[in-house]
Amino acid sequence: MGTALSRLCPCCFGSPAAPAATITERSTSTTSDKTQPERPTKKHWVDEKGNSCFMLLPRGLSIAWAEDPSYWAWLPPPPGEGSDGNAAGEEVAELKNVWSLEVNGKLELSQLTPGATYEVAFEVMLKQGCAGWQVPVDLQLELPGARAQGRKESMEKKARGQWLPLKVGDVEVEKGQQGGELVVTMSQDGGHWKSGLVVRGIRIAPKT
Repeated sequence: MGTALSRLCPCCFGSPAAPAATITERSTSTTSDKTQPERPTKKHWVDEKGNSCFMLLPRGLSIAWAEDPSYWAWLPPPPGEGSDGNAAGEEVAELKNVWSLEVNGKLELSQLTPGATYEVAFEVMLKQGCAGWQVPVDLQLELPGARAQGRKESMEKKARGQWLPLKVGDVEVEKGQQGGELVVTMSQDGGHWKSGLVVRGIRIAPKT
């Protein structure tokens, strides 16, 4: 993966401006092992128009079976990655072998910029030699008080060894909107044992 990963697409959604500032949220360890470092769960930056942008990182997502090394591996950032608002340089989750796939993330709508239209998408990679992707994955975006957005995405013929955006849907936050959160899900239940999917996170940024 070395060559392909060194060309990571930091802008799978166009060419967002370099972030003026990036804030990384980190998880708090609930174990008794105080030597374990806090792991980044989310990144926030502001684009050139003053809109808040987010990347929900793998450690901040709910991934079925993620803590079982038989099913998922947690990997350090590939060589050559930087550390910007596009989550380059952060830990990724690699699927080793599962039958039922489920990955979801949440974000409070109050953190988004009112009036901006956001595109929500998973950033993933299919490794060379991946298997079991004959059945499309289900992508879903849920918002309070609105009908869920859903679509299927075929993975079988997608490029291997490069980051891919899997668009889930669009979100527009109205001025004065009170609370609630968006919930983003990628799933695929059954069909085949699946392997070789690398998850970099969920990108939530204004459409360009």
